[in-house]
Amino acid sequence: GQAWVANQRTFDRMLLPLGDLVVAAAAPRAGERVLDVGSGPGHYAVEMSAAVGASGRVDGVDGAADSLETARRRCAGIASSSSSNWA
Repeated sequence: GQAWVANQRTFDRMLLPLGDLVVAAAAPRAGERVLDVGSGPGHYAVEMSAAVGASGRVDGVDGAADSLETARRRCAGIASSSSSNWA
């Protein structure tokens, strides 16, 4: 988890094209609930949270507490993240 957090910007650049594909394939819509398994520092959760909006919810699960804390910070201020869980 610490390596992911320390290199977050590099991983973001590498994973952004994949994230776009994942979000497009999942096609989350307003009001839906999303479970992000292995969410790490929230690479996909940010886009998913924006897609489901205030009436939706994104919950993230990861084994690394520091990655989850980063995901919480990254999603802070996104409407759906206020009702989300990170475990």
